Amino acid sequence: MSSARMSADEAWANPETRKLYVQLVIGLLFGTAFEFYDFAVYSQLGKYVGPNFFPAGNLYAEQLSFWAAYAVAFVVRPLGAILFGHCGDRHSRKTSLVYSLLLMAVPTTLMGCLPTFQHISWAAPVLLILLRLGQGLAIGGENGTALVYLYEIAPIKWRCSVVAFGWSGVPFGIFLGIAVVLILQEALSPAAMMLFGWRIAFLLGAATGVVGVLLRRRMPDPALFLQRKQQIEEQLGVTDGRDIEGHSKDADISTKSVASTGSKDLTMRIEEPFPAAKDASIDATCTGSAAGSLPAVHVTGGKKFFPVLQMLRFYWLPVLLQWTWEFWFAAAFYCYTSYMPGFLATNVPGMSRGLALGSTLVHLVGVMLVAWVTGFLCDKGMPRMVTSGIVFIVAGASLAPAAIGMRAGGVAAAWLLHLWFLLLVGVVGGLLAVSMCPLYPPEVRTTGMNFAHQMAVGPIGGITPVILAAIKTVNGDVFLTIVPWLGACAGVSLIATVALYYMRPEANKDTKQA
Repeated sequence: MSSARMSADEAWANPETRKLYVQLVIGLLFGTAFEFYDFAVYSQLGKYVGPNFFPAGNLYAEQLSFWAAYAVAFVVRPLGAILFGHCGDRHSRKTSLVYSLLLMAVPTTLMGCLPTFQHISWAAPVLLILLRLGQGLAIGGENGTALVYLYEIAPIKWRCSVVAFGWSGVPFGIFLGIAVVLILQEALSPAAMMLFGWRIAFLLGAATGVVGVLLRRRMPDPALFLQRKQQIEEQLGVTDGRDIEGHSKDADISTKSVASTGSKDLTMRIEEPFPAAKDASIDATCTGSAAGSLPAVHVTGGKKFFPVLQMLRFYWLPVLLQWTWEFWFAAAFYCYTSYMPGFLATNVPGMSRGLALGSTLVHLVGVMLVAWVTGFLCDKGMPRMVTSGIVFIVAGASLAPAAIGMRAGGVAAAWLLHLWFLLLVGVVGGLLAVSMCPLYPPEVRTTGMNFAHQMAVGPIGGITPVILAAIKTVNGDVFLTIVPWLGACAGVSLIATVALYYMRPEANKDTKQA
């Protein structure tokens, strides 16, 4: 039996394929780490990138311009999720993941070579923003797709652990980005960093992108996805006489419904949503296998399948629930990894920027460990929505006391409280993909799960530093800046958690093991 025909459990049990799957998990982790390395480098190089690409003047205006260029890459992330999600659901998970990684490598390399405002005036920030748009499309396609892929190839017994390990590539990439910036700042003078040191950090990212692509070169598509794809193609009558492994086969496929329409431009639709959306006893991960039957396909003309149309018609509610569930996670993640180090260095007496970044490195290791532990506990039966609900309550209730503690307690209090919130982020990160993937069947899973994820971490996470920077300009107590925004996000996430618990029990705990 080839790896394409094997189920996830069979592939991991087979010594011949287990080694390949371990390499795939590692390759996906490093690919994700590369994507977030680039975002971390940009956010941590603000004191060098801002003066080089934006006209000097008011300090707050310069900061807002820098963070606006930072946020623009987040705004287009949902579009990247749709583009690469379409490729991943309709054609190949592997193709989507490889090309999204390449798309990230090119803008990153070019950012390290860009002329500055001094050389080409306003063309410099315009080009910078265009390259940031390219990065946003790439990470919008890669991040959620990688998590979906891990979810589909993981063995059932260790699914949560494998997916949480894959998500840990996010804090690992940020760890690498911050570490590189710290090393460069120690090795070079401030003048050298302003002149060329910041470019080195971007150019190093290009090399890591090549490594990520090489690690993914042997990536097979998950068997569950291939089976579902073949079933839909057979019902649509669009197969080319070959099975999912490329071998000729005799298939009795009726195309009369296609020919009888007389239309060339209309598209197909699936008449009913996936059965799991109506019957929680059927696990959505079992689509196309023993659990449940394939929904009937009605062809109104043409032979094209558009996952995004299926998502918008039948899975808008899971998208809405996932999007709102991720509000606090998205805002908190980018607040405490991108915005907070600079904020602490500026506002906490005795906290230098180097110390703030160094403490963030330590905290990110904790985030990875907490995510792994969370995945392990979920595999042992820990309810996912109950856990996330507790996190949202604790996080919201901690905001005001933490702000007061940071203001009064100095470096030690700031260090501990920053760690506290990042550990809470790690818990939700460990729960994310394994809770949200069951909401969608394989044929729309990459599009649906990734689109909802990017709608949260893109518009919500991306604008968080901008919102906080704007609040800080009018807030008398800068330490209370984060309280209203993150508190509101925690409230929205808690409401979504309750809705998911009662409406979609498969998000809380596997209702059927596939």
